[in-house]
Amino acid sequence: MLDQLTAVGALAGLLKDRDKLQKMGERIQARLEQVRAAGSAQGGAVTAVVTGRMRVVSIDLGARAALASPADRALTQKMIADAINDALAKAELLAKDAALEEAKANGLPDLPALSALSGFLGR
Repeated sequence: MLDQLTAVGALAGLLKDRDKLQKMGERIQARLEQVRAAGSAQGGAVTAVVTGRMRVVSIDLGARAALASPADRALTQKMIADAINDALAKAELLAKDAALEEAKANGLPDLPALSALSGFLGR
């Protein structure tokens, strides 16, 4: 109970200080731009790298990603989508971690509502 009151007090104090809150958001955004998450499909045949802001940085088609036939192209397209989705899921977790670390640094430990911010922060 005391921990919850402490967190509410810290949150109220933070909400009063718009500049501090804005700087906190800017630090999170800057950190998310630097974070990279890689995802892969089919044992590395396709690898996607995204930022913590959910932007694709690169796609690597390994030697196993053949593009000879329409069926091969369809499979490769699916692998690319799977690799991107895998990387984005990892980046979302990194974004959530960045937001939680920033919150803790500002006296707001373990606030469940911050978990909902990961999608918002990353896009």
